[in-house]
Amino acid sequence: MHPNHAAFFQFREVLSSLVTLSEAQQLLVLKCALLNALERAHDFQSRSRALEVDLARLKSLGAHSRHELQARFAEMHHRLVDALRGRPSAKADRRRLLRAMRFELLETVVHCQAVDARCRMLLRRMARPHPALVAGGPTEPPHESRVSTR
Repeated sequence: MHPNHAAFFQFREVLSSLVTLSEAQQLLVLKCALLNALERAHDFQSRSRALEVDLARLKSLGAHSRHELQARFAEMHHRLVDALRGRPSAKADRRRLLRAMRFELLETVVHCQAVDARCRMLLRRMARPHPALVAGGPTEPPHESRVSTR
């Protein structure tokens, strides 16, 4: 039962018991009832003040927590946006890798073509006889390397 209802029923019981009492006794009973009612009112006011203080503290904590949460959310949002901007997607990574591989392949093809051209040039030189050999010169090459046997 709600405390206000309990107090009301107690007061009704006090009033119903006053019928058989003398005037002095009725006055004494009513004073006691009034004293009880004032004590209850004081208790209610004390609890009300304590609850108001708690409510104000909770509101300030809630506001602080709300601001803290908003700040944390904003920081996390900025970190996520920065991460998304700074981190290229997997598709872009694949494209970049494919481009690098194609460039490397092209470099290799160009290098092979250059080596092939040099080889053809050397083969053409080897196919042509040396002018000193054609004029009736020595049959041995002029610079023969001799290996010492030690």
